[in-house]
Amino acid sequence: VIPVHPKRMNIWGLETYASLTDIPVPVDLVNLFRRAEFCPEHARETLQMNPLPMGFWMQSGIICPEAREILQAAPITIVEDRCVMVEHQGA
Repeated sequence: VIPVHPKRMNIWGLETYASLTDIPVPVDLVNLFRRAEFCPEHARETLQMNPLPMGFWMQSGIICPEAREILQAAPITIVEDRCVMVEHQGA
């Protein structure tokens, strides 16, 4: 887990980055806990990551066609309206 927050510097005792592109190591999955209105901005930011993550996951209740459209040409799996924990426990 690598927390990202524009203002907080420490979440759960973990170093926290201001943006996705500030993370200095490869990321497998961008897991969003933000309202849908913020997802397009994060989708564009995700496309700037190097290497690209394998997934862009919008948690339960989050559906964003605009973010999906932004990412559709990239080799990134897009998930909307699903909980990572619930999906992982069911696997």
